[in-house]
Amino acid sequence: ATTAVNQSGGNLDVQLGTFTTTNLGLIAGGTLTLAGSLGVAGDLRIEAADVVASDGSIDLSARRILFASGTSETIAVTTANAGATPTLTLDATAFGNLTVSSDRNVDLVDLNCDNIALQSTNATGNVSLTATGQTITVIDDVIAGNDLATNSTGTITLVSADIVIRDTILTDNGAITIQATNNIRMEVVTNDLDDVDNNGSLDIVDIDGNGTPDADNQSIVTTIKGNITIVAGGSFTQEDGSRIIAGRDASAYSAGNNGVLGSSITNLTDAST
Repeated sequence: ATTAVNQSGGNLDVQLGTFTTTNLGLIAGGTLTLAGSLGVAGDLRIEAADVVASDGSIDLSARRILFASGTSETIAVTTANAGATPTLTLDATAFGNLTVSSDRNVDLVDLNCDNIALQSTNATGNVSLTATGQTITVIDDVIAGNDLATNSTGTITLVSADIVIRDTILTDNGAITIQATNNIRMEVVTNDLDDVDNNGSLDIVDIDGNGTPDADNQSIVTTIKGNITIVAGGSFTQEDGSRIIAGRDASAYSAGNNGVLGSSITNLTDAST
C-alpha cells in the first residue's frame, strides 16, 4: 500500500488536489482546507489548527480515521465500501465542540497512543457521535472537557441502533446521554479477551491488530456532577465489573479512575415500555 503525507507549518489548501494513495496524512499548523469530500481506501490522518471544507461540510472516508482540530468541528465519516469495510475505526479530537455523524458501524479506538478515542479538550467542549441504524463500540476512552481540571461542563451524546461500552465514558459537570434504538451493553474486557458474540466463550478483541489490549479494562460511565441518562429501545445489560457512577469523587479524577458515589442522578430507561 502507498502512503502520502502533506505537511505545512502554516495554512494548507488541498481542495483542488487529487490523491490516489491508499493511506494519506494532511497536517497543518494553520487552517487546512479540504475539498467537499475526501476519501482513501486505508488510513486517513487529518490534523490542523482548524479544518474547513470548500463546500462547508467536512466529509471523510477511510478504513481508519485519525482527526484532530484546534477548534470546534462537525464531521461526517464513512468507509468507501460498506460491503468490504462495514466498520469504521475512528479517533477524533477537537478543542471546542466535536460533532460526528456516520452511516457505518463505528469502533472508537485510540490511534495515536493517548488512550482516548473521542474527546473535546476545552472546558465547555461537547462531544456527540450519531451513527443512525449502526453500532457504536467504545473500545477506548470518550471524554468531554478534557482540560486536566475537574469542573468542565462539556457533555457527551452517543446515539445509534446498538451501543457496546468496553471503556470509560467520562465528563465532569456535563451530562452524559447514551441512546440506542435496540440494545446497550456494558462489557468487561480481560486483556484482549471478551465474549463478543455472546456464545459463552471468550473471543480475541484486538481491532487495531497491535497484539495489545484495545481497552484499559474500565467499562465505566461516570460524571462528577453531571446527570447520566441511558435509553435502550431493547435491552440494557451490564456485565459484572462494569459501573455507572454519577457523582464520582473529584479528588479521584483521572480517566479510568473512579471515586466515591455522589448525589447526581442516574436515569436508566427502557424505551420499549
